[in-house]
Amino acid sequence: MSNVSKRRLWTRPEQVKALELYLRTPFGRIHNKNPDIIALAKRIGRTSSALSLKMVNFAALDPTIHQKGMDGFSKSDAAIWSEFFSAPSSFLEKISDESVGDNGANLNYEQPSFDEFLFEVREGADVLRTVKTRQNQSYFRKMLLVSYGGKCGLTGIAHPELLTASHIKPWASDQEARMDPRNGILLNSLHDRAFDKGMITFEDDLSLVVSKHLDLPHNSKPFFSERVLNRPERFAPNPTYLKYHRDVIFESFVT
Repeated sequence: MSNVSKRRLWTRPEQVKALELYLRTPFGRIHNKNPDIIALAKRIGRTSSALSLKMVNFAALDPTIHQKGMDGFSKSDAAIWSEFFSAPSSFLEKISDESVGDNGANLNYEQPSFDEFLFEVREGADVLRTVKTRQNQSYFRKMLLVSYGGKCGLTGIAHPELLTASHIKPWASDQEARMDPRNGILLNSLHDRAFDKGMITFEDDLSLVVSKHLDLPHNSKPFFSERVLNRPERFAPNPTYLKYHRDVIFESFVT
């Protein structure tokens, strides 16, 4: 029997888990020695080399990554990639629900503390919904940290505690866009706040636009001088989302 006939085809659940790991793994860390890849490979019964190759296949579908020789993706890989980007929030929530009890193969989310759970229960909140929201926000942040190499897209600040995963189209405005990494920019806390309030925005070429209504003291103006957003390693901002921000959010603080 040939090696080809012995080859085990990838199942959809395996491909989905590979995509989920790809989304939160820096491209330079996609190799068979990565502990996260080794752990997932063991859970799904694959070798770490096979899993890392599958993740590289997804990278070949990413239009923001330009590497020669990456074209080994299958039709099913392309279909899953397209399914994710057509409805990111629904896609990730579905695989999160499907992974419950899956031997630890659920999404690599940061979990709320026990004290946070007690607070939510005391307040009578919908705990499950609250936890899912926090999980989604955590995963969105992980995707952007990977995309921008852990640095602010404007200033290059590389201290995670000072960085925010900023939504271009606000969280409340579009449920599906919430988890789309192309709807995010990694910014330091100051520029994130200004972006959220519509004091700054970005053109499609990622150049910074500052509101003429933003009154700044002289020594603060350098923070908002002409800048261009550093293009992320993957998942560049979608022009549709940028246009929404310019049309709806920008200068909305002006009364």
